[in-house]
Amino acid sequence: FYIQGGGGCSSYEDCRARYCGDQGIYDGSKMSSRFTPESIGGRGIMADSEDNPAQDANQVYVYYCSSDSWVGRKSSAVLTSADGVDEMSMHFRGHSILEAMVDTLMTASAASDDGIETLPNLADATAVLWTGVSAGSNGATQHMDWFAAKFDPEQTRVAGVFDAGFGPEFSEYEPDVGDAFTAYSEARWSTVWTPHFDAFVDESCAAHPANQGDNAYQCGSSINLKLNHITTPFFQRLDIRDSVGSQGPISLGATMGQYAHGSIATLTALTSITTTALEADQITVTPGVYGPNCKQHVAITNNKFFMQTTVDDDDGVPQSFASALDAWLAGETVFAVDEQPAATSTCAATTEDKS
Repeated sequence: FYIQGGGGCSSYEDCRARYCGDQGIYDGSKMSSRFTPESIGGRGIMADSEDNPAQDANQVYVYYCSSDSWVGRKSSAVLTSADGVDEMSMHFRGHSILEAMVDTLMTASAASDDGIETLPNLADATAVLWTGVSAGSNGATQHMDWFAAKFDPEQTRVAGVFDAGFGPEFSEYEPDVGDAFTAYSEARWSTVWTPHFDAFVDESCAAHPANQGDNAYQCGSSINLKLNHITTPFFQRLDIRDSVGSQGPISLGATMGQYAHGSIATLTALTSITTTALEADQITVTPGVYGPNCKQHVAITNNKFFMQTTVDDDDGVPQSFASALDAWLAGETVFAVDEQPAATSTCAATTEDKS
């Protein structure tokens, strides 16, 4: 499964700009399935390549058109312009889309429009990878344990692969930056995730005593989820100078160096969650961790970034994202994270990929 990313919107102004193509590289194709392309090329983890550990898998590309990081459960959310004059109605139904998609694949075989290709019943799967990038990584994280719970663990091995959608813990920043991030997260939870999205979040996080009342906003953080609440095995890739993920911290006063060092520290913290997480007693597999220093946002659907970019692991062996993932899926412990400034990364391309 590939849960597509592509930013998002939540205000009248941002959603209008997004639909009209004024929000950078995104436009109405990220807001309605009517603009979905008829076909896509198989790249990265969907490529027909011997370097791709998933090349022989049945592939499900989950197209992103809800603009809500895949968490919404609300139809006809009314967004009002800042001057109070104009309104628009938005369907933030990312969770509903994932729910319908999984239910369909679990109960019947899905066929292509021309009837040539048919996917087998998902309930019969023996191994499933649940992957996502950027906003899709955030959505995939919120749904990881929810998705895994639909399978019989004696029959089906389920694992997650998260590309971006991670970063430094707030405590890794200078206090003023960390406090600003906390305030932003609290405000976004109360003004967007709750009223506009009616957001679905990881169920064990929402139920945990540490996240009740004023602390409920913490369940909106994929960083917090991965450090404390995701119990399904997962692999995390994050470029330690993520060109997109670093923009928020830098706008609040952090430097790229601080972001990189914080990313290294938080990626390293993932290797201890079997003992440090709030739900450590339910976590049995140490996450695979991959952190190049190439200033590339996402990689999993880019052949060069997925199969050619490398960073040395703890044994000094250059690993691509694909080879590191393959080793982790085979049961090896994988930690391949560069330093700041870069010391071991070999970057396959200098052009930043923001797909």
